[in-house]
Amino acid sequence: MENEYARAELASVVDEVQRQLRLAATIEEQRRQLTATASVRGNRVSVTVNATGQLTDATFGPGAEDLSYAELARAVTEASAQAIAEVTRRSRELAAPMTANYGRLPKLSDLIEGMPDLSDALPTTRLTQWVTTDPEATPADEDAPLVFDDTETLDSTPRGTVDDSGW
Repeated sequence: MENEYARAELASVVDEVQRQLRLAATIEEQRRQLTATASVRGNRVSVTVNATGQLTDATFGPGAEDLSYAELARAVTEASAQAIAEVTRRSRELAAPMTANYGRLPKLSDLIEGMPDLSDALPTTRLTQWVTTDPEATPADEDAPLVFDDTETLDSTPRGTVDDSGW
């Protein structure tokens, strides 16, 4: 009798895990399609970012020519931060059904005697951190500054012109 109960409980857990995996795949597909756009300086600078926070479009509206290069750079940075914050918020909204279900599943140690509890090893916070440039960030770090570790530095020394014989 106890064996039948354990089998039924395990089958229930397997069904729930499969449902969660299907839900995760659906959420991931929806997340991949997310974009957010933000405009600053009276709509003179607008940027769009994708779900990973990558800049996909930048446009300059009427009056942008009145801004200095430094002001344009700050405006692009500010608009990017706003767009990233929005795409992050929407990603978290998409992930909410997954994070809500974590507590519903029984632990393996409850089902199989002697089985270690693996829940501590699961990356539960990663579902709410899809969009971040800092791999150490947690949901509590929403106001943390953005950290970009994959940037390049442009060499400002002149390398020649198009009429150089090296072309």
